[in-house]
Amino acid sequence: MNNRISEAFAKGKAFIPFITCGDPSLEITEQLVYAMEEAGADLIELGIPFSDPTAEGPVIQEANVRALSGGVTTDKIFDMVVKIRKKTNIPMVFIDRDSKDKNISGVLVDDKLGATMAVDHLIKLGHKRIGYIHGNETGDDKHRFQGYKEMMEKNNLPIDEDIILRGYYEEALAYSEMRSMLSSGIKLPDAMFCANDEMAWGCIQALQDVGIKVPEDVSVIGYDDSTLSAYYGVPLTTVHSPIVEMGSASANELFRLLNSEGDKSGTVTKLSPTMVYRSSCGKHKERK
Repeated sequence: MNNRISEAFAKGKAFIPFITCGDPSLEITEQLVYAMEEAGADLIELGIPFSDPTAEGPVIQEANVRALSGGVTTDKIFDMVVKIRKKTNIPMVFIDRDSKDKNISGVLVDDKLGATMAVDHLIKLGHKRIGYIHGNETGDDKHRFQGYKEMMEKNNLPIDEDIILRGYYEEALAYSEMRSMLSSGIKLPDAMFCANDEMAWGCIQALQDVGIKVPEDVSVIGYDDSTLSAYYGVPLTTVHSPIVEMGSASANELFRLLNSEGDKSGTVTKLSPTMVYRSSCGKHKERK
């Protein structure tokens, strides 16, 4: 064991390993976790940023490609943690994962519910031809798309694959996908539901750049209620994801597991999203 690591733990300091896009090695991280537990760590946090949030579009896109080509996916990360848990007994709380076991809890937002609320809002405005822009192939997007599909099917509305796009949670990619769709001659959707706010803004820009007005011609709704969503050129109607509450609930659950003398059974806490109504959605108008 590295003496500096041992000394740091003896002083009560924390070690937080990160898997980055530049070196997405789960095997190295797995060994780091074992080493830290041996040194006496009570808490280990794994952060896996798929992109640099301070970077511009092309840099973020390249970072995503490098991470995915290196095999760093949420499922593989979860598999790595399962392997670690077979050898250790460190309490863990997964954020955005519906998982529980002894000493393992999950805290997540009910994304399926949020998506049903968003699509229900569009349907109540009279929209029928509603498209969807996917994020990455992760649990978040799967649940949001599931909610979208279920609401469309519940209301006997067709799902047209021509207006189901994938923007990988990036504004620039959503913009590019929308421009390609708009130039293909496909019938214009009544509305677009986007799996996050950044893609919604890319969608709005693509529509506006070819003279299509939002919300007069096409309504657009996002997800997350990011800080900038209220300040876009068209203030965005979106689904508020209770991120602050999720962090607080995760911390409280971790403290419970750490301090519990008896039952170490994990729990799943599911938080409810809420709608935020702004200016990017309007009532359906029949096109001439």
